[in-house]
Amino acid sequence: PLSLAAAPLAHATNLSLFAQAQKGDYAMTVRVGQFLAYLAITLWASSYGIAASAWSHGQTRRARVQLFRVGRYGAALLALFAIAGLWLRGVLGFILPAYADSLNLLLPPMLALFVWYGLLAFCTTFADLRETPHRGAWLWAAAVGIQLTLILADIPALAPLSVQSRVLFASAAGAGIALVVLAPLVLWHPFRLTATSVPIALMAVTPAALFAPPWVVDSTAPLVMLGGVVLLQMMGLLVRPID
Repeated sequence: PLSLAAAPLAHATNLSLFAQAQKGDYAMTVRVGQFLAYLAITLWASSYGIAASAWSHGQTRRARVQLFRVGRYGAALLALFAIAGLWLRGVLGFILPAYADSLNLLLPPMLALFVWYGLLAFCTTFADLRETPHRGAWLWAAAVGIQLTLILADIPALAPLSVQSRVLFASAAGAGIALVVLAPLVLWHPFRLTATSVPIALMAVTPAALFAPPWVVDSTAPLVMLGGVVLLQMMGLLVRPID
């Protein structure tokens, strides 16, 4: 009788430990991916002050050039660091074997999420430079709204996903849609693929390759993302003569 009474308690304890392990797995991939966000925010913050100084003196064209120069370099750096994180996750799994499975499955889309987060932060920085911070707020509000909808709504297509995968998918979808779909509509009127905007636009699309299945992501995503950087350089849109 005593063992029967202890069975539910043991089961509850096992469930609690399993939940804690899942939280730890997810948190580890967040800690790795968030370095991309730190890099992006540092770059945009350092360049914003210089560009804002030029803007305040009426040199709006110069301010845009200064901000977007750092923007395209930063976008390329985010892609390269994401590729490095993708390739190094095997090393991290060897050092931290308890997190090897989560690093293999969750880290690639987590890297895409933080690349999109960094580029979305660039768009809101551009909105601040143009003295329209409310437009940047619209983008963040839209991203959060999409994320909450996908997390909380009863969507049959997302039902088979684990909690971690669903939250990750919802977070990436919110940031990606706000960046790729809404940012051009909110910040650029009319939208034109100029030499200034092409690098940002291309680097915003290539991280989608990180959502490839785990058995092909190592061969597909690096080629797509690195190919985007090489293509920009070959077209003369990454390092330009004016720089």
